[in-house]
Amino acid sequence: MENYLDFSQSQSNFMSTINKQDTLKLQPINISSSSNTQESFVPNNLIYENHIQNGLGQETTLNNLIQKNLYSERVYAKQETNKKSIENEIKNDAEMKKDKEKQNKPSKNLKTIIPLFKPIFNESAVFSVDASKIEIINKPTDYYNKIKEQILQAKHRVVLTALYIGIDQVDLIQTLHKALAECKTLRVTILFDCLRGTRTSNSGESSVTLVAPLVTAYPDRVEIALYHTPELTRPLKMLLPQRVNEIIGLFHAKIVISDDNLILAGANLSTEYFEQRQDRYVFFGNATSLSDYFYDLAITLTKISYQLAPQHTLIPSGPDPTTNPVQFRQTAFHALDSFLSNWYARTQALRDQLNEFADMNLKEQSKSDDTESTLTNQSDVEYDNDCDMYSAVSDMSEETTTIETKEPENTNKLPKLSKDTDTIVIPMLQMKQLNIRENERLMEVIMNIIDSNSDYWKNLFITSGYLNFTNEFKKVLNEINTEVDIVCAAPQANSFYKGSGLSANIPAFYTYFEKQVHDGSAKKDLELRIHEYVRPGWTYHAKGLWASYKDPETGELLPNVTILGSTNFGRRSMNRDVEAQVLMITDNKKLQKDMANEIKNLLNYTVLVDNETFNKEERYVPLKVKLSTYLFQNMF
Repeated sequence: MENYLDFSQSQSNFMSTINKQDTLKLQPINISSSSNTQESFVPNNLIYENHIQNGLGQETTLNNLIQKNLYSERVYAKQETNKKSIENEIKNDAEMKKDKEKQNKPSKNLKTIIPLFKPIFNESAVFSVDASKIEIINKPTDYYNKIKEQILQAKHRVVLTALYIGIDQVDLIQTLHKALAECKTLRVTILFDCLRGTRTSNSGESSVTLVAPLVTAYPDRVEIALYHTPELTRPLKMLLPQRVNEIIGLFHAKIVISDDNLILAGANLSTEYFEQRQDRYVFFGNATSLSDYFYDLAITLTKISYQLAPQHTLIPSGPDPTTNPVQFRQTAFHALDSFLSNWYARTQALRDQLNEFADMNLKEQSKSDDTESTLTNQSDVEYDNDCDMYSAVSDMSEETTTIETKEPENTNKLPKLSKDTDTIVIPMLQMKQLNIRENERLMEVIMNIIDSNSDYWKNLFITSGYLNFTNEFKKVLNEINTEVDIVCAAPQANSFYKGSGLSANIPAFYTYFEKQVHDGSAKKDLELRIHEYVRPGWTYHAKGLWASYKDPETGELLPNVTILGSTNFGRRSMNRDVEAQVLMITDNKKLQKDMANEIKNLLNYTVLVDNETFNKEERYVPLKVKLSTYLFQNMF
């Protein structure tokens, strides 16, 4: 949630900056009948839910039952009560024994986790990637160096999308100039938010003034677009000053593309994010299809955004979102719907392979579970953790019939996804203002998959720079059967710590939201821990989710599922901003260890939250802040 809370100028200059007006002239275009249109935005539903209720009525007549006298009836009732009591006691003992056995039972070990995610293969585009070409970047300086390296190596295309580009990023612009000058086939596309990108500093500088020379120098090879939310119409925009109007909604996706390479991150393109602001960054090397997907997404969004002309003016590409938001939504939805439909069709072959792969593996897993269950009933079972699946070793005598566990006969016949592929990536876009809600739709399914396999996944690790979870997400966390760790920014790691004016209340907002999550889990005695990032001179902005299993060989927790991208899992991400993130599922051990190291790096500068944390004087949340959260919680 950088929105209006992220800014490059100092806090002391806020009041002088907040009243400045846009320095760029917006030139509307004439659209036939657009000013008179009264159409309502009713896009085609992507999902249809059918609720079918079946009822069955059946009457019985007491007169047809065997009659008993009063005495025998009472004796019968008492006998039945005693019988049920004994049965319940036996049942409870059995359940307690079963629970105890389950606790002592080692972690379930799977050959592959990919089949477990079959419920979402048919819900979005799906990609296979080479795990050996995936690099987890841990430091902001390394992230910046990677961006510049990729720009200079590109021969065909470079795409940069972010909330904004910092006005101090002259070095980044010079790198783009150099790449364009040295490679005549290179084309550059830059997409950022219109409100944040045109916010001016005291000297009148903005993201637009920084990148404008690129368009002037290379008008045929550079495209710069600024997305504007349809929620902020012209009358409202005239009332709200710069910086404040950004609370309405923003473009928030962070994508870097260099030919067939892709970086997905949560960081913006400014010095703070490149030096002392911790975030997440993942590099996908030689990921042609996945890079094509996000390139196509960026181009689709540029076509519905303002274009920066060589004369340094902003021109709408179609219906103006500030004057004709209804038609803009229609146009934007149909463009994005076509984009999603196209990529769903383009990935159908892999989807078919995944479904077949999942069906065969789940079938064999079911057979293995049935065999294991039979063995368990016949004897005491020892679990060999050196095997990929549970293997049972019986102590039965020679006279006892022995059931052997055999490897599935058709193991070698399982369909291969692609050469050396063991990692699947599924994009999840969230643009509620345009009725694109993949993240909202798939998150519940993902969490249910993790929860229903809590005997395998032992830990859920979540991080957000702005801890303002939706009620739905908090409900899931309160009901999940695995332990949960959450990392968020401590007040002093928030970029508005000790700010002035409106900004001064921001850390208190998030303290209040954090306390709600903490208290909610404490009431239900859940295994949920909150860690706060505290590092002198640094702020915290990382976002993501990891699901980890226990390695049977080392006992360490290894994540093999992660969600990465721009979303903060909060109300604002779900309701107001344009977000892009992916679900990544991997069986690759090296990548799992790299992700485990990523978590360790985030935890290096954290402290554990307890009840005393919120009793400290500096954690006092004023009543006005508490009341404001009910009115403006979707804006943070």
